[in-house]
Amino acid sequence: MAVNTTGNLGFKHIGFLPGYAPDYQLHAKYVQSSNATAIYHGDPVVISGGYVLGATSGTAAVDGILDSCVYIDSTGRTIQSPYVPASQTATVYVIDAAGALFQVQSNNTALTQANVNRNVGFVTGTGSTFTGLSGYFLDAGNIATTSTYPFRIVQLYSDYVPAATGINGANASSYNMAIVTFNNTDFRAGTSGT
Repeated sequence: MAVNTTGNLGFKHIGFLPGYAPDYQLHAKYVQSSNATAIYHGDPVVISGGYVLGATSGTAAVDGILDSCVYIDSTGRTIQSPYVPASQTATVYVIDAAGALFQVQSNNTALTQANVNRNVGFVTGTGSTFTGLSGYFLDAGNIATTSTYPFRIVQLYSDYVPAATGINGANASSYNMAIVTFNNTDFRAGTSGT
């Protein structure tokens, strides 16, 4: 049996829950230069004082997932980028549609069918300045019916891609992947999982 490997993925937008109209609108928000931490494509984000920050492990409510950004670099060039460098003023584009679905990798513990329809937290990781992709993972140690967890597990990735294919994330071992949606956000109160 193939083994899943870790990699930079973060929260990868893959579609919408059944019954939700597709909403591909990205909401423009802002990052201040006083933000000393880079924010990557696929990172959960929060709004504080009107500005976007990368969410930290244990955050209960998120405001969306970072998609991309635009900023003016030190030479005056306008840069379109999948991530916001540290200490950079930028306009960022955030996915915050209530029915959005994301593919996410678990952290070093296998997710199982028993985790489906439960709520889950996340842990931070190191994003890639080469690809601009997030290093965030689902926190497999914090899966419960708790209504204040920010995401709900909808399906395992293996429901889409059979484990026999050997595709990364589909095998029922550490670092497998799940499909999640928003549960507890600033625009929608969380519900208890089953």
